[in-house]
Amino acid sequence: MIAARCTFPVGAGVSRRSNLPLGDTLCAEVFDLLCRQRLPTVDADTIAELKHQIHKHMRLEILLEILAIEIQPHVVFRLFEFMLSAAPNFNHFALGVLSAGPILTTNQDLLIERALAMTGRRNHVVHLHGRCDKAETIVALIGQNLGGLQKNIRRVAIRELRDRNVVVLGYSGRDPDIMHVLAAARPSSVLWLIHGRSPMSPELAHLREVLGSRLSIIRTNTSAWLKAHLSLLQANAIRALGGAACPPRTNRAQSSLEHGFHARHAQRRTAAQVSVT
Repeated sequence: MIAARCTFPVGAGVSRRSNLPLGDTLCAEVFDLLCRQRLPTVDADTIAELKHQIHKHMRLEILLEILAIEIQPHVVFRLFEFMLSAAPNFNHFALGVLSAGPILTTNQDLLIERALAMTGRRNHVVHLHGRCDKAETIVALIGQNLGGLQKNIRRVAIRELRDRNVVVLGYSGRDPDIMHVLAAARPSSVLWLIHGRSPMSPELAHLREVLGSRLSIIRTNTSAWLKAHLSLLQANAIRALGGAACPPRTNRAQSSLEHGFHARHAQRRTAAQVSVT
């Protein structure tokens, strides 16, 4: 089986069917949070246009970098706590069944681990950008991405990618730290699945120049590709496990961020009063 000899780096696309938003949607939600703080007085039309431009053009990492100027990064990262209530989908179960070794992921959610537990598998999951249950490990600021992976994470990632057949699923390739490791590891081959009509990122285009013929890019449905590599028995087993509905998202993370904003501005007011007196 092809997958038994592969290393799988996966991104946010594999979790989308679990009702987890991609970065552009999270950007819009963070902007809504900012607007609810009533910081600047801006008319509704301007706010709507700003939201549209942010959703369309701004990366989540950049917006969070700006947000972290106002409040501590560990408070900002509580935005990711909503992931704790999500349920695994077909993609997570299929990855657990098909992969014979560690699974590398840029996702902060724990859905692959939950799918592995439900299928009785014990694959190690390497979270390249941290975990939602450990805010101090999360890498979600553009400055963090430019700084490269943590040394221990980088070492593990290169070990699992070097001289291996790599299949990349649900990942845009926009992170400099991840793309640098993919190039440095010199894998035997890379099959990169782009879902539907999603555009090819400039970073992926550059990696294709670096790896040459070792990198193949195909446009396909991620779930369909995974299903095609399952046996009928495996597919039926996953179908039996994967019928749970995804629970609704909670507002706990947004409440944490709102508290952070209020605390930050309370500190500023106190400092201003002290300086006056």
